[in-house]
Amino acid sequence: MGKMLHEPIALDVNHMMSDVIGFQYGIDPCQVDGMKDAASAAQRNVEKNRGTGWLGWMQLPYDQEEVVSHIERVAKSVREQFDTFVVLGIGGSALGPIAIQQALNHLHYNELPAEKRGGPRLYVEDNIDPERMAALLDVIDVKKTCFNVITKSGATAETMSQYLIISELLKKEVGEEWAKHIIATTDREKGNLIKLAKENGFELFHIPASVGGRFSELCPVGLLPAAVCGIDIREMLAGAAAMDERCSTDDVWKNPALLEAVLQYIAMQEMDINVQVVMPYADSLKYMADWFCQLWAESLGKNVTRKGMAVNVGQTPAKALGVTDQHSQLQLYTEGPYDKVITFLKVGQFRTVTEISHGCEQFPDVAFLGGKTLNALIDAERRGTEYALYRSGRMNQTIVLPEVNAYTIGQLLFFFEMTTAYTGELLDIDAFNQPGVEESKIASYAVLGNQNEKYLKKAEEIKAACEKYDVTVTALWCGWGGPSVWNFYAGQETLGLVPVAYRYARMQDLTDGSDFAKRLGVTDVVTHMGFVPENPNDANYPGFVAAVRSVAAHMQANGQYLLFETGQETPVTLRRLFEDVGLPNLAVNLDPANLILYGKANPVDALEVIGKYVRGVHGKDGCYPTNGHDLGAETPMGQGRVDFPALLKGLHALGYDGCITIEREIEGDQQAVDILAARDMLQGILAAL
Repeated sequence: MGKMLHEPIALDVNHMMSDVIGFQYGIDPCQVDGMKDAASAAQRNVEKNRGTGWLGWMQLPYDQEEVVSHIERVAKSVREQFDTFVVLGIGGSALGPIAIQQALNHLHYNELPAEKRGGPRLYVEDNIDPERMAALLDVIDVKKTCFNVITKSGATAETMSQYLIISELLKKEVGEEWAKHIIATTDREKGNLIKLAKENGFELFHIPASVGGRFSELCPVGLLPAAVCGIDIREMLAGAAAMDERCSTDDVWKNPALLEAVLQYIAMQEMDINVQVVMPYADSLKYMADWFCQLWAESLGKNVTRKGMAVNVGQTPAKALGVTDQHSQLQLYTEGPYDKVITFLKVGQFRTVTEISHGCEQFPDVAFLGGKTLNALIDAERRGTEYALYRSGRMNQTIVLPEVNAYTIGQLLFFFEMTTAYTGELLDIDAFNQPGVEESKIASYAVLGNQNEKYLKKAEEIKAACEKYDVTVTALWCGWGGPSVWNFYAGQETLGLVPVAYRYARMQDLTDGSDFAKRLGVTDVVTHMGFVPENPNDANYPGFVAAVRSVAAHMQANGQYLLFETGQETPVTLRRLFEDVGLPNLAVNLDPANLILYGKANPVDALEVIGKYVRGVHGKDGCYPTNGHDLGAETPMGQGRVDFPALLKGLHALGYDGCITIEREIEGDQQAVDILAARDMLQGILAAL
C-alpha cells in the first residue's frame, strides 16, 4: 500500500475507439490524429494564459506555502476547540469539500466516536431548504461549533441568508465571543463578507481573484475543511502538480487531459454524444461525480463563442454509482439512445479487504460467493458492466486510481480541470464564465427587491451611451430563456408563452425585461409570443390568454405597451387574442417579412385587420415558403415579396408616424451594405408620400 502512494492515475480509452467497439460506434484514431494541430493549439493557449485571467487555479499546486501553513495552524486550533465544523456555501464552495470528505475519510465519519474521528464532525450546508437548516440545528450544539462561511462575492443569497441565521443564533447563545465561531473564506478586497470579517474579527482566508468557484477546491475553499478533518492537503497539492507535469506536453497521445478533451470534443461535435455519465465503482468516489457535473456543465454549456457567434454547445453530465445504478440505469445505457459516453472511476486497490463468509450451501447460486471478497465482486460487476456496454457498441472509458488517497485525488481533480480547459479551447468558448447562472441570480434577487448597484448599473450604462452618441431607444426587444427553434415543427413547442413547460419562467423574463425598460425610460417592449393557437377552442388557449394578460398588466402598471412581433399567426388570430385579453396596452410590431416567411398573410392586406394596433415596424423583406415544410427565405430589401411603397402608403393612411427599424438577419460586411441600401430605399419611398 505504501509504495502505491505516489502512483499515477491512468486513463483507459480503449472502449472509446472504433478498432475495439466497431467503426460505426467508436472514434477512429485517425480522427484524433486529424485534430493534432487543434489539440496542440489548445494546450499552448491554456499554458500561455497560466495564472492569468480565470486560470489562477493552474498555479494553486505551487504558490500556496504560506496559505497551507496558515490552514494547518487554524485546522489544528479548530480540532482542539470545537466538536463540529459546518461549511456554509453552495456550488463550488460545497461540492468540492463534500467530495473530498467522502473520498478521503471514513464513510461514516460523523458517526465515529470522537477519539476515532480525530477531528470535528463535518456538515456542508449547500441548500436553503428551511427544513434542512432546522434539522442541522437539531443535531449540533452551536456553542461547540465552528462555521466556515464561503462566498467570494459576499452577496450569494443562499450563503448569506445562512450567515444571517447563524450569526444571530451565535450572538444569543455565545454572546461576545460569537465571532470566534466563524471563519470567512472570501475575496481579498471586494464584497460584503470581507467587510464583515474585518469588522468583527473573523478568522479569514482569501479566495484568489483569478480562481472561479468550480475550480476552487485546491485553494482555501476546499483545503480548510479537508485539513480540519485530518486530510493531508499537501499530498493533494502534490498529486495535482504531478498531473500538471503530465499535461505539459502538446502531444495529444501523451497528455491524458488533452486526449480526453479531444475524444469528448469528437464525441460531442461529430457523433452527437451529448451526455457523459460518470460512474464510480467505489462509494468513496460517489461525490466526485457531483463535483464533476458542476465543473463540466457550467464550464461548457454556452450559447456564444469567444468571437461572438451564436452556438449552443456542451455535454450534459450525469452521475451514477456502481454497482447501485446497474439496477436502475444500466438498461438505458445499453439499449437506449446512442447519445452517451460512460466514464468509469475504478479503484485498483481498496483500503480494506472484506471477505464473504461461507454459507447457504443448499443454494448453489449463493454458495459460490463464499470465500471470495467484496473487492473481487465489485470489480467483477464493473467488468461485467463494461462488457455489456462493449457488446452493445456503447462508448465507455475508465479512469483508474491505484488507490483512493490524497495524492491520487489531487491528480483526479486537476485532470478534470485541465480537460475542461482544453475542451473549452476546442469549442472556442469561455469555459470560465457562467452567464446563465448569473442571469438566474440577478432575476431571483430582483424579485426579492435587491436594489444593489450591480442590478441597476447596466441600465445606467445604456442611457449614458445613448446620450453620448445621440441614440434614441424606440423599443426594447425582450427575449426569454429556454429552447427556441424557428421552424414550423419544433417552433410550436418551443417559442414564446405558448408552450406550457416554459410559460411561467418566460413570464418572469418578460416582466423583468419590462422593469429594465422602465429604467431606460422605454415605453414599448417587443417580443415573439410564439405560435398563437389559431383555434380559440384549443385547450391551451385560455391559459395562454391569462399569461399574456398577466404580463401586459405588469407592463401597463409600468406605463408601457406590449408589442407582439408578427409572423407565427394570422392577423385575425392576433386581433382575436388582443380582444380576448382585453387590455388597452397591447400593440403590434409589424414585421412584414415574417408574415410572408411563415405564409400567414400579405402584410399590406394585414393592415386592414391589425393596422390600428401597429406601434412599431420592421424594415425587412423575404419570400413566401416554396413548400409546406420550410419557412420562406429572407432577402435584401426590394428583392422579396414585401411591397414597401404600398405598405408605407397604408401605414401613412392609418396615421402611423413611428419608426421603421431596418432588420437584416445575416452576418458579416454584407449586412451593413444591405442595411444602408434599405435606408436609402425607404427614404426615397417616404419622400414620395
